Amino acid sequence: MQTIIFTGLEISPHALYRGAGAYRIRTALEDAGYTCLVVDFFQHFSNNEISALLEKHVTDETIWIGFSTTFFNTSVDINDNDIFWKDIKEKYPHIKLVFGGSKALVQESKFIDFYITGYADNAVVEFTKNINTFTNNIIDSNKDYNKKDLSSIAIKWKNSDMILPGSSLPMEIARGCIFNCAFCNFPMNNKKKFDYFRNVTNIADELKYNYEHYGVTAYSFMDDTFNDSIQKLEMLHSAISKLDFKISYSTYIKPELLVAQPDQIPLLIETGLKYAAYGLESLNPDTRQAIFKMKDPNRILESLHTMHKNNISN
Repeated sequence: MQTIIFTGLEISPHALYRGAGAYRIRTALEDAGYTCLVVDFFQHFSNNEISALLEKHVTDETIWIGFSTTFFNTSVDINDNDIFWKDIKEKYPHIKLVFGGSKALVQESKFIDFYITGYADNAVVEFTKNINTFTNNIIDSNKDYNKKDLSSIAIKWKNSDMILPGSSLPMEIARGCIFNCAFCNFPMNNKKKFDYFRNVTNIADELKYNYEHYGVTAYSFMDDTFNDSIQKLEMLHSAISKLDFKISYSTYIKPELLVAQPDQIPLLIETGLKYAAYGLESLNPDTRQAIFKMKDPNRILESLHTMHKNNISN
């Protein structure tokens, strides 16, 4: 049985890179014995081009077609287009249409059969196995299909993914966050320190595979808070330092921890951090205090200056 997923392109100030979700789902589906075609960069296609792709790839074995709603806001043509979904349903009445991604529940259409939210690798496998018996059209992956064992959540890339020299690939190191900030509603907050954390040997194996097969050394580590503990960084440093090639990566950093645990700075630099999204939230002391952040922003700025200065000289 075959599934098709349309996903898109992440855009950051420093790079263009693929989203991880569709490829992680494909890996889980193919490990379970299904075929999954991922169509990337779909938000740059017109509706007619998407229809032409479906005509080429849909078969009698196709059971559902999924779209990542995360990328709808940058789509050429697809936004709020019920006519488009209606045409697909009429052309392929035996196929279920599925919305996933970060905006799945705000992109509703009467022609969409199922909405899958959260980390969907477990949920999608169970959904595909039992597609004809699902009665609830909203599937909460994090609640009902929580994937607790993250010792291996590698993405198995393929030659057909067209990974070009110099490509940056997404990669998960852990899921969730050990903090519980008042302004944040991300899933899996307030977890324990090593909940939802990958096996470091498995991380190293994935880095080696991607280097040996595709020459990839650049990554976007998708963790909500990459530097949530010094122990995590020490474990990663030990594994990455044993590789016979160097990597570079971008990720999300909680800057207060650079102040509280300054030993994080050399660990981050030596493991290859090049670009970071820092959760500053505000430089106003009163605002920072109101949201339970370190009140003095100057301490944060000093740590970022240290990070920048040491990274340039490294």
